[in-house]
Amino acid sequence: MNGFQIIGTSIAAAFGLIALVGLFKRRIALPSGLLWLTIWTTAAIAILNPDWTRVVAEALGIARGADLVFYCAILAMFVGFFLVYAKLRRIEHRLTHVVREIAIDEAGGRLDDAAGRDSTTVSE
Repeated sequence: MNGFQIIGTSIAAAFGLIALVGLFKRRIALPSGLLWLTIWTTAAIAILNPDWTRVVAEALGIARGADLVFYCAILAMFVGFFLVYAKLRRIEHRLTHVVREIAIDEAGGRLDDAAGRDSTTVSE
């Protein structure tokens, strides 16, 4: 085992443990926790046995294991960026809705005040 394998496996194990603890303490949702646990376990296996990536890459028609790791990283980044973008759009939509509701409520209060009525009482 070389120095990189010791350091890389230790880092993967630490983050895998963090994901596992997050799952047990319910700080991480089950699907997310299992995904992260799978990612860190796969990373540790690939670091400990680099030949494994070559075998999987060849089975998928890719020449080198390093290329497989690179392609997977690029795909994961694109998926991550897309998910963050989609979440940001949902947050913007919710914020717009909340701001509109507040503006309508405040405008209604000003209209009641301008008419000489107290907005907290109901006229009969």
